[in-house]
Amino acid sequence: AADANSWKADLMVSIHFNAGGGDGYEALVYNNARVNLGKVFEKHVLAAGQNSRGVKVKGYYVLANTNMPAVLTETAFVDNKKDIQDWNEEAELKKMGQAYAKAAAEYLGLEEKPAKLHRVQVGAYSEIQNAEAMQKKIKAVGFDAFIVKE
Repeated sequence: AADANSWKADLMVSIHFNAGGGDGYEALVYNNARVNLGKVFEKHVLAAGQNSRGVKVKGYYVLANTNMPAVLTETAFVDNKKDIQDWNEEAELKKMGQAYAKAAAEYLGLEEKPAKLHRVQVGAYSEIQNAEAMQKKIKAVGFDAFIVKE
């Protein structure tokens, strides 16, 4: 809470994983005036494929002592085999992170900006075999590559 206050943040999101035998996501807020904040996060988490245990009002220190709206999220249960299976991979965690980012942006009224596309030309080759060899090298390290014939 002190860090968020010193940064003069517009929103504080405290991200956790739960334990204790449950299943799913929870959003915790300090009072009824912040329930809408919790519901915005819940909406995006549901869209990402996680079930929800709801939005709950709790008097936790970190929620009570921030100068800005705050939500504490319990993403999933680390002691639930289904939650572990569903949310223990980088791609799934990225999906949840994107859900949190979309929720924060929606709550703050921020518009999504289209991604800018940057192209990189690797080389120009007079022989197709050389171009194909370079394309193969680029694809081997995980990037998309294509040959433009002029």
